[in-house]
Amino acid sequence: MSRWSPYGALAGLAHRVQPFLLEAWRRALLASARDDTLTSARRSCVVVAPHPDDETFGCGATIAAKRAHGTPVKVVIVADGRHAQSGSELISAEQLAGIRAKEVVEACAALGVDPEDVIQLGHEDTRVAEVEDEVSEELFGILDETRPDEVLVVSGLDHHPDHRAVNRATHDALSRLGYRPRVAEFPVWSWIDGPWLDQRSRPPLSRAANLLTAPARTLLEGRATTVSTAGYLDRKRAALAAHASQTTAYTDEPGWAVMEGEMFDPFVTEREVFLDPPASTGHGHEAGVLSLARRSGASPAEITPDVLPQLEELPEVSRRWNQRISGDPASGLAAWATRRWLGTQGALRVLVVGPGADREATRWATTAEVAELEVGDDPARSDGCFDIVVWRVPEPCAPVPVQWMPALRERLGSRGLLIVSGRTGSGRHDWNEPTQAMADELLAGLPVAIRRLGSGALKERASAPAGCGADASLMSLLHENFEVLEERQLGGALLCSVLDGIATNLGEDTESVAALGHIFEMEDELAAQGHLASHVNVLVCRAHTGDGDRASDATRSAPGAGVLLEDRFEDPVRTGSVVGSRATSGQERLGADREGTIAVDNGQLRIGWMRHPDHGRSVVAYGPFAPDEPLVFATRILNGLTTSQSDWRPEGRRAMARRWAATLPGGSLRRPVLRENLLVGWYREPVPARGAAPVAAVVHRAGDHQAGELWFEVGANRVKLCDRLQNIPATYAVVLREGRAELHAWSLQGAACFPGPDDEGPLASVSVGPLPEKLYAVLHQPVLGEVFYRVDTRVDWVRVLAPGPRLADALAEFAAEPFWDPATGEPEVTDSFAGGNSPLEVPGGHPGAPQWERVLGDGEFERTGSGSVGVVATREDPTPGRSIYAVPWHDPGGAMVSVRVAPPGSRRGEAHRGRAGIAFWQDPGNHFIVNTYIDDAMVGVSLSAFLRTRGYETLFEWDAVWTNVAERISHGRPFELTVSCDGTQFLCRLDGEPVMYRAFTDYHAESPALRVEGVGLAVNREWGDDTGSRFEDFRVRGLAR
Repeated sequence: MSRWSPYGALAGLAHRVQPFLLEAWRRALLASARDDTLTSARRSCVVVAPHPDDETFGCGATIAAKRAHGTPVKVVIVADGRHAQSGSELISAEQLAGIRAKEVVEACAALGVDPEDVIQLGHEDTRVAEVEDEVSEELFGILDETRPDEVLVVSGLDHHPDHRAVNRATHDALSRLGYRPRVAEFPVWSWIDGPWLDQRSRPPLSRAANLLTAPARTLLEGRATTVSTAGYLDRKRAALAAHASQTTAYTDEPGWAVMEGEMFDPFVTEREVFLDPPASTGHGHEAGVLSLARRSGASPAEITPDVLPQLEELPEVSRRWNQRISGDPASGLAAWATRRWLGTQGALRVLVVGPGADREATRWATTAEVAELEVGDDPARSDGCFDIVVWRVPEPCAPVPVQWMPALRERLGSRGLLIVSGRTGSGRHDWNEPTQAMADELLAGLPVAIRRLGSGALKERASAPAGCGADASLMSLLHENFEVLEERQLGGALLCSVLDGIATNLGEDTESVAALGHIFEMEDELAAQGHLASHVNVLVCRAHTGDGDRASDATRSAPGAGVLLEDRFEDPVRTGSVVGSRATSGQERLGADREGTIAVDNGQLRIGWMRHPDHGRSVVAYGPFAPDEPLVFATRILNGLTTSQSDWRPEGRRAMARRWAATLPGGSLRRPVLRENLLVGWYREPVPARGAAPVAAVVHRAGDHQAGELWFEVGANRVKLCDRLQNIPATYAVVLREGRAELHAWSLQGAACFPGPDDEGPLASVSVGPLPEKLYAVLHQPVLGEVFYRVDTRVDWVRVLAPGPRLADALAEFAAEPFWDPATGEPEVTDSFAGGNSPLEVPGGHPGAPQWERVLGDGEFERTGSGSVGVVATREDPTPGRSIYAVPWHDPGGAMVSVRVAPPGSRRGEAHRGRAGIAFWQDPGNHFIVNTYIDDAMVGVSLSAFLRTRGYETLFEWDAVWTNVAERISHGRPFELTVSCDGTQFLCRLDGEPVMYRAFTDYHAESPALRVEGVGLAVNREWGDDTGSRFEDFRVRGLAR
């Protein structure tokens, strides 16, 4: 009979509550953590991990984000992990060490790290403590050579002895460096089991006390930081999958340990966490510049009025702000405003008022044709009317001159414009500690010569915006007295903060240009994510003529005769924040974004993939508009996939429950069947409900014949126009006039479903009933993508017009807007593949034939002896994966490549697979291929385009786009594939017909340009490998500039 012990009972209680304390500790740590996502991606880094897989579990998404931004990363693996599966009877410790060495290289490649940047020290697993001094010396050599901005090391709270030894060795090496990088620790075992070191060896009472004190110590010793995994979680999952010996039942032995479930899930969440090293190491964040500024206790000074004119004198800043104002870095405010709003650049009377008016007047005098120019400090002291009054606002906290309003209105003629420019925004209301930290870090990274103040001291802290909130008062005053026709946001918050007091130190030298470029980049990233409002703005206003003449927010006139609304998507808007933001002409963007997938980037609207597609969940709308006739809604749009439809696979009960809960209150237990995937046109409401008929709309529908269908729907009437619709951009104009609804449409020359260049009439004209009192212009995406695949829709612009008698002119302007289809010259590289049987890379064939090289993969291409090149493969032995053969190309700005491709076999049912196509080559980590997809599967025939950037690519989500081409490609029948690519966008044609267009920023908003150094032939693995395609008549042409 056992004897009851209070200590044993206490230990048992401690064991039971430990899981709850672990979860509470994690939540408390994350709740108090500082978000380091924005700055982390820019810091060069050395990651020190004890074993293969610790680097991925601990900071895989952080590594991927750094590499995606081009930031150097080296990964150091200290021990070989040979004893991780000591009970295996099938794999020895030495074999496992070799397996894991290969796995970590593959995992790091998935994160974007090159193999040469993965350093494996090779010490024996579980015995690092015995060689700790040696490890410290090795790490010191690596850190001293690379001198990274940041070191990420495994946490000293991990209970594994190797982890703790690696942590100690790293801090010892850091203590001997001649500089102090930022240091953070990523928890692995402590994130799984908690921060309770040596818990099992403690006596019961101490064990219970330690359960509470240990988590508290970690929270008190330093503030954790987190890095968002958004956009990089799939790369992390791919890297974890590469560690198959640890994340799968590798040998199916019962005792094989697998990182799964509660050991795996905490590492694939929305954030990765990093702990501050203990103060005793001397290498925490407090050792860095930011914390030195914080310890000083000094509040940042407010930005002074002098900084704006100093920044405007810098050529790089001037070019950047000109670009944002006019779209042309060489054309500034004066030329843009007069041309856009007054239709002239001559015979103007201009009044410039406010601080700095003299300098602004000089700009107007030198960049616009001005008949009379007056400068003053108060508009009431000027006489007469002016075409333009320019009001300079040097600082948000300047007193708002209410008394100026009547005088400003008097100074403006009937068509006069008030242009307000300067620091009209970004008060302290959106300036917080992380933003200040970002500004301080940017300042600390500037060269000493730039940071030198006039006193000779170095500027240590970035300035902060004034906290008076006067910017809101100014905007309120403007809206009360004037109609704000347009606003141009120039940014400038970080520029003013960092460079206040030192802007005169910059010039046009390389160092200055690089410093400004870095600030520009950070400012854009903060703005795109909604963390920072624009500080410097330009507003174009016109006086209200009377209370009855004030246009409502929904129907305010935009520039140009008959233009009611214009949206060019010039200013970035972060994902989930588009609805409620402002169009270019000032109206509010209406609609619904139930899953937060709509954004504005790279000058286009992005409508993203929805996990739970349905009507009314992804909508951008404008209005209301009065039913004046004629009324035109026009847009340039590229549907993500014209054959998008709801998932045809059976839905399990759990998936149904998740979908139903996510779509409440309107969710249905029955999954909607969706084939209409894009609707653009006029509606009675801004968010169409399921089953609501449009007043008039163009419709894209997934077709019955493996291609998209184009329809025109007017009330209850539906007209099918075409069933061969492809994934190319198009301009649609839905016109309401004289009791009819018309669809006008234009696209690339030769495109199916669209009229030719000589066809001027509507594509469809249908009788329409009485129009409602209010009309809304609606872009509606009920479903996007198919099965696993995610492809985004892009919109270039939206316009709503009431053109009156100028309808024909307005339609002609739409028809004249060009699509990207670059002209080319004569072929500069050709290969008829003449000659006898020989490998393609062996010189031969006709005189002047190019020299081919296999640059990727293990597949083999051979000349057949009959004027073609064949993929060496059969149904039983297909070519292995992706292979690329390329010839050098002299123009990194791109080319047009054409080749005739014959898919293998002669008909469906022979088990042949075609995956052949064209490649544009930079290097193994950066290239682009277009390949056919044809086999016996039911999913149809398609043309697919795969983009690999910075070493990363995934078959799902955003690295593959495709178009279903139906009978355009068939087994055994040669077709001509032509691909034009300039490194940022591409256009594909099949036998001359345009079938697919995309920009690389459609894949990822931050996709870099491809430097085309080679072009050639490719086969690819896409749900199967090629079984013997053939190529004929290879030609390359340069693109016209």
